[in-house]
Amino acid sequence: MIDGAVRRVQQSRQVAEDSAAALALLVGHSGEVASSQGNLAEISRLATRSTDEMNSVAAANEQIATTLDQVASRVNRLFESSRAMAENVEAAATSEEIGLATAEIHHILGKYRLGTFTEQVRDWAMACADEISAVMEKAIDDRKLSLEQLLEMRYQEIKGPMIQRIRLFDVRKVPQEGFSPPKYATSWDHILDLPVRTVLDKYLSRDRRLNNVCVPDLNGYNFTHLTKYCPSHTGDPRIDGVQNRAKWITDYPVVLGAARVGLKRWDKVPKRATRSQFLAAGVDPDQKLPPVTFLLQTQARDTGDTVCDLAVPFFVKGKRYGAVRIGFLAE
Repeated sequence: MIDGAVRRVQQSRQVAEDSAAALALLVGHSGEVASSQGNLAEISRLATRSTDEMNSVAAANEQIATTLDQVASRVNRLFESSRAMAENVEAAATSEEIGLATAEIHHILGKYRLGTFTEQVRDWAMACADEISAVMEKAIDDRKLSLEQLLEMRYQEIKGPMIQRIRLFDVRKVPQEGFSPPKYATSWDHILDLPVRTVLDKYLSRDRRLNNVCVPDLNGYNFTHLTKYCPSHTGDPRIDGVQNRAKWITDYPVVLGAARVGLKRWDKVPKRATRSQFLAAGVDPDQKLPPVTFLLQTQARDTGDTVCDLAVPFFVKGKRYGAVRIGFLAE
């Protein structure tokens, strides 16, 4: 009898783990509206199956069962929204809502190790943040810049003589009036441009599914970028405005949400805010966050691909700078 009970617990745990892993994989695909209804139905079934199996496992697994219940409940509500959208494209449910719900589900699942690729990306993002932090802290310790400079979040549009300070790409064809769209410099960016780009390139090479690694500050400013996004300036805005992404300030909501990951009421802070403006809005940028804080957002492209963007908070000497973001394709 005891042997039979033990086997039943082991079987139930294995079924639950298999279902949870499949659940996490499918969640990564649920941002694609065109196929989300079928995926969400399968996610709902797997979440319910996992919960049923976990209920028969020892009490030590009760917390995981509760978590899967939460996921199942959220996915069931999302499934109903998806079905309504399929019947009526004017329905309140939107692809943005599905993306937000996917982020919420991953936040719940993020408490546990399920062996998913998303977990691997999160680990890479956290390791990348540690390496970039070390680069910045060494520059501060060597008195090449101060922590106050790094965190002041003040930008100057690059034009005229400032253009020649750029070392990330060939600027010989840049007109004196500057770039379109505008690029911005700080008092310190030229010091860190190349060493930080080396770290970003290193992490991009971790897996063929990765398509972006960047380190925006709290306002979405990328002072440096991957080598592939720093080609020589051609003078053709149709090319340069898409291919060369260094020194942009990108501050639409999805990007700001990633840059300010973990901060409550981040959307109450104005764009291009100083640290004093964060505090005036009641948002402490240096607030202590849970050890595993991340944000996963998904977006469906018109090509049929589902693009995921994972962000983790990034600190330098205990002060919040921004985030490390890694983009990847869900398969």
